[in-house]
Amino acid sequence: MLALCSSLLLSSSGLPQPILEASVEAEGATLQCGPQQLQHCADRCVVDGVLHVADDVSYIGDQISFANCANIKSVFLNKVQGIGLGAFEGCDNLKDVHMPEVKTVGPWAFAHCPKLASVTAPKVQLVDGEAFYSDVALATFDAPALMKVGDDAFHGTTCGDDGTACSP
Repeated sequence: MLALCSSLLLSSSGLPQPILEASVEAEGATLQCGPQQLQHCADRCVVDGVLHVADDVSYIGDQISFANCANIKSVFLNKVQGIGLGAFEGCDNLKDVHMPEVKTVGPWAFAHCPKLASVTAPKVQLVDGEAFYSDVALATFDAPALMKVGDDAFHGTTCGDDGTACSP
């Protein structure tokens, strides 16, 4: 089963239930899963450790999206084009990220993800400062279109200052 955040929310029974509005109140957290921006979804859209973001989501918002979600192991951002500040920061069990359409990765977007080993991002042009800061397991960073890397984007990794040491 895939969790498509913009079109369904997992109920307490684990079964999907449709989200009919752009904002839904659930267990004290507001989920805003509209077609243009995804914020506050926390870990409600994860099934068996895998996060699949719906194709109508183009941006993952700053800091409050999926930060510190320990149950995320893999991320698939099929149509997302940008990732904001700290969106996945501190996801302790995140191992791999697939973002075929992402062009910009904001500061601290994946910082402090100690198990993150592989990132596939063929269209990424900008990785902002400290985006992968302290991701000690990062061994593969596949971003052939990368043009600009911010300060300390790969600090604490084996990828080098510009990420090229982890390129396949």
